[in-house]
Amino acid sequence: MWGNGLGWSISLVWIVAVATGLWFLNQMVHHVSPRTDFSYDAANAAEITLPVPPDLVLPGMTDPSDAAPIYRRAIAEFERDPLNAITYDHFLRSGRLRDIPEVRAINILPEATQCASAKPFASNPAEIVNYDNEKPALDALRSIGQCAIRAALLLQKDHPDDARRLYEAVFSLGTKLVDERLSYAELDTGLTLIAQASTMIGQMAQASGDSARADAVKQFDEARIKYVKERIQPSIRVIMSNDQATLEEHAGDVFYFARHAPERMWRVESILKIGRYRFNAGRVGDQRSAIRALDELSKDRDPVIRTAAIAAQQLTIERYRMLR
Repeated sequence: MWGNGLGWSISLVWIVAVATGLWFLNQMVHHVSPRTDFSYDAANAAEITLPVPPDLVLPGMTDPSDAAPIYRRAIAEFERDPLNAITYDHFLRSGRLRDIPEVRAINILPEATQCASAKPFASNPAEIVNYDNEKPALDALRSIGQCAIRAALLLQKDHPDDARRLYEAVFSLGTKLVDERLSYAELDTGLTLIAQASTMIGQMAQASGDSARADAVKQFDEARIKYVKERIQPSIRVIMSNDQATLEEHAGDVFYFARHAPERMWRVESILKIGRYRFNAGRVGDQRSAIRALDELSKDRDPVIRTAAIAAQQLTIERYRMLR
């Protein structure tokens, strides 16, 4: 009797072990990795909003007209001559006062300073929502803005009003790129231009005795730096990491963000990350789920989300190997 009972017990243990193994295998092959505390913290996916309004630094950005045509004209001027990229890069590194006329596109930026908004990439999000290491139109705006900063530095001593005009134009451009932020590249460009321009606006205000504006700029900058450190960089370190351990630990978070993050830019970057998961996910389940998720997201109502999903679907293994 006892032998028979022992046999049944062993059989039961064996069945449970096999069933458990099959369940884990099914989870590994067919399901996404579980989420971590990272995506359960709502702050990490929250909509990005600068904690201190930019109009504290630059009041008057209230013109309701869209500044996008102005910025597209600046981009067209930059791209008009294939050698302009070299010209602007040279000016940025070592340009002198006499070289300012060579970077003509900087004079277009002030036309948009008072505009309340701009959507320079909304009509063609694929320009910046992609896997390209270079994004020509966005790179042009960054180059134009940084050259405007250098030109203002050269003008500041003898032509302070012209210098201030350029600093304010760059600050305004930066705020508009941050507001649109179809991708992290656009957000980063906007934040970079804001930081450079606000620093110089504050210095000019301090030098001219405008302590109220200098204090306002300081308040804005301190809050911006803290916000970027605490609210943007943590998500960047997870979503855009190339570290394999991080990829595997946070795959579930990335899939969740791609579908549910309140901040559209986090959705876009998560979708592009899922495109990479087709080739580098640590679990078969995540690789297979990536294909299903991208098919679903390619039908999203938001054209920017659809653009990201289609780019992720079209990423090839050859192209993936060339990504930085």
